[in-house]
Amino acid sequence: MSAHTRHARRLYAGGIPTSVTEGEIRIFFNEVISRALAPNRMDGQPVLGVYLNLEKCYAFIELPSVELTTACMQLDGLRWEHYSGPCVLRIRRPNDYRPELVAAGPPPQLDMDYLTRMGVSSPDGPGKIFVGGLPYNLPDEDLKELLGAFGQLKSFHQVREGGIGSLSKGYGFCEYFTKEASDNAVNGLNGLQLGDKTLTVRYATGSTNVPMIPPGQSLAAQLGVNFNSVPSAPAVPAITYPSLLASTPTRVRLFSLVIRLI
Repeated sequence: MSAHTRHARRLYAGGIPTSVTEGEIRIFFNEVISRALAPNRMDGQPVLGVYLNLEKCYAFIELPSVELTTACMQLDGLRWEHYSGPCVLRIRRPNDYRPELVAAGPPPQLDMDYLTRMGVSSPDGPGKIFVGGLPYNLPDEDLKELLGAFGQLKSFHQVREGGIGSLSKGYGFCEYFTKEASDNAVNGLNGLQLGDKTLTVRYATGSTNVPMIPPGQSLAAQLGVNFNSVPSAPAVPAITYPSLLASTPTRVRLFSLVIRLI
């Protein structure tokens, strides 16, 4: 490999797991890139070298060609389910990248369907939902269960300060498989109070038209309970929920979740 193209053949990967090793990074990127290239998989392993800065949670990954490195920019946002805790990778060019110094052909085609199944999501994707105002000690399992009451989740990520067991930063993102579920979640959860926090739930782009639910019963009325009667539980503001709350299993599930979370 030519040394003068090395700056253009490296990926910057930020937000890596806090207890990862260079070997694990090599294995992870080799598998992701090789599968994403199928059926145009290259001979040998795509990762030539890894430099890890564990203290600052980033790594440089060296690849065999400028074209492949360019294609791998699509890996930005890839979710890594590491044993020390899940993370979302930030893929960038290194600061010393000088595109005017190298000649490159067209990048290879990556299998974006595979990348989506691995957790890649466009930062401005129309179905991506922002969930803010989360309690800092909220477990991922409880949040996923609350979000899952509106439909099957396609992707989910609660942003945390560090590795496993660390505090939430108070926000996260999710996507559903259907627009109906997405609209129901945005309408149903926005403004919901959990303890001393009030959720802000909206589409991440603001470009998706969400059909608003007409004024109707409050959450407490639809669930058939009085939240103010629960010891130490704060009053829940009037929130309109979609018609899916007519389903008894969903009503019971949401009631038990909200009571547990507050």
